[in-house]
Amino acid sequence: MNLQPELTCIDCEHCFPDDDGPTSMGICLLDPEFEPYLDEIMEHKFEKSRSLIKKKRFDFNRQACPDFSPAEILEMDELDELLGRDKTP
Repeated sequence: MNLQPELTCIDCEHCFPDDDGPTSMGICLLDPEFEPYLDEIMEHKFEKSRSLIKKKRFDFNRQACPDFSPAEILEMDELDELLGRDKTP
């Protein structure tokens, strides 16, 4: 009996949403075809890479590949600190 949960792409640090907004699809940033577009993709600017993303996207919930690396989950306070947000009301 396997008690370890199945690893899925959505939990991988290399998985990135395929769109700027709600989506259940993603792309793998390790894919070498995305290399020329990485800066734009990381800024959610998909204009130049839209056709490639549509071709390469996948369901977030698919089984993770051997290159899986767990995504770091930040608490809201950690995120605010990372982004330099003032937490005082």
